[in-house]
Amino acid sequence: MYMSTHLPMYVFTSQIPTIIFSQAGIEPLTVRLMDGQKTLLETTLYPLAGQIKLYDIGRIYEEYLRSQNDEDYYPYIIMELEVGGTTWEDNMIIYCPHHCDIPAEEFITKHFLTTLSAKRVPLDATRDDELLAYLLTSEEGATPRTIEVAAAFRAPDGNIIGLNYSWTNSTRYQFDAEIGSPHEIQELFEHFCQDQSDYDLRDVVPLSYTIRMGQRSFTYYVDEDFKPSVRFRFLNAFNVPETIYLEAVTVTKTDTERSLATSHGKSLFYDQVDSQEYEVTTAPLSSEEANWATQLLLSHKVQRVEEDGSLTEVLITDMTAEVTDSDEEYRRLKFTYRLATQGASLMVPKATNSNSRFANQFTIQFA
Repeated sequence: MYMSTHLPMYVFTSQIPTIIFSQAGIEPLTVRLMDGQKTLLETTLYPLAGQIKLYDIGRIYEEYLRSQNDEDYYPYIIMELEVGGTTWEDNMIIYCPHHCDIPAEEFITKHFLTTLSAKRVPLDATRDDELLAYLLTSEEGATPRTIEVAAAFRAPDGNIIGLNYSWTNSTRYQFDAEIGSPHEIQELFEHFCQDQSDYDLRDVVPLSYTIRMGQRSFTYYVDEDFKPSVRFRFLNAFNVPETIYLEAVTVTKTDTERSLATSHGKSLFYDQVDSQEYEVTTAPLSSEEANWATQLLLSHKVQRVEEDGSLTEVLITDMTAEVTDSDEEYRRLKFTYRLATQGASLMVPKATNSNSRFANQFTIQFA
């Protein structure tokens, strides 16, 4: 018995073909799909005309990788397929339920695990918001890799300075991530590149930076005036987290369902269920941003980033994602979401300094 289907060493789940085994005989065979000690699938198949065919293996892997997210996120799995006591393994199965016309190996060697090549971020984006995930081929993992960062900063006197720094990463992990937040980049240059500049790098402001690793490249543009009204962290098309910052109008819709009972001339409510939905309409987006943002709408795990950095699980319940290629129309996304937990939210006003509100700046009758 042999696998007559060609399966690339690196393959997206959406690109896994029907797997055919030939010369399988006539006796029933046990088929197991494994992840170490975990069994993903176990069944018995009867050969037909000496062949066994396995359909929709990619869907099984996708469901399994999605189910791991309560512990951690996983963008790939190493295939372990046992048929009739013979095992096939070593293929890297990469999560991607979206159709993709580029081979997986070509993609992961030329891109970080995102469909963006550049991104605008606010100055307060955090390390958790911006981590550039990547996958390595076996050849890449066997040798040290050089990571380069080219950054532009604005000095206190308004001058623009450019700085470069590189280092070697020798870890053999096939899946890893690099820092990408403005604060981390500034600290990186502050610690290692102070001698390259006449300015104190603690006082400069990052404007842009490009991170390169091999053929992979990603550019961040830092916008001090960018104040997104809402932020979401979601698992993208490769099952790794990304953060999207949106200038948007949000309408909160509150509703309740309850029954009315009347007894002895008095009415009251019972079985009350409160709910809230948030209807979001984004500001105009570029074509690249709009296409990327559709991954938010299709993601199986979405979280709203609160002002204190905490995450609230949400469910996107309705959407309008019509991305035009016309230069004469705006590209906007509209979607509705609700919290994963049932009930209405309590809107708590921000705490204010009592010394600065109705205290010293007004006469005594307003104190």
